[in-house]
Amino acid sequence: MRQTFGIVAALLLAPAQAGAADPAPDACKLVTLSDVNAALGGGFEITPDPFARKMSSESSTCVYGKGPGNSASIFIIRNPGGSAKIAVLARQQAQKRAGRAVTPIPGLCDAAFSVAINPKKANVIAAKGVWQVETEVIVGGTADAQAAQKLAEVACSRLY
Repeated sequence: MRQTFGIVAALLLAPAQAGAADPAPDACKLVTLSDVNAALGGGFEITPDPFARKMSSESSTCVYGKGPGNSASIFIIRNPGGSAKIAVLARQQAQKRAGRAVTPIPGLCDAAFSVAINPKKANVIAAKGVWQVETEVIVGGTADAQAAQKLAEVACSRLY
């Protein structure tokens, strides 16, 4: 009987505790269209991509585009274990083990690195508090890690 009461109590309390966490910030408000155009030279718009602007209490995504071969993507993900720094450092090690070119970015957020997956895909992954930030910029069909870092800097400066 006590065990049943404990399970019921845990189930009743879990939603209240889970709801107490702040929802994921809107990635399109965190890194705005103006921010993207300032960093990348203008002409970008929020894309009608079906994955753009997806939000939940745990994550948010925004994608900007400018014709074929030009895009900027921002992903915000809550780290379920609390501090995102440990998760980002673990992701960095996993990318190294996979043989990818990984470059730490000192001074960006709580921890950050860029990873070149191939000539057309490079991401900047950073941690700020409980949030993981991932940015990807493609210009002229080629990855632009420096621009992705600029957008990650903007996101980190605005995350709570």
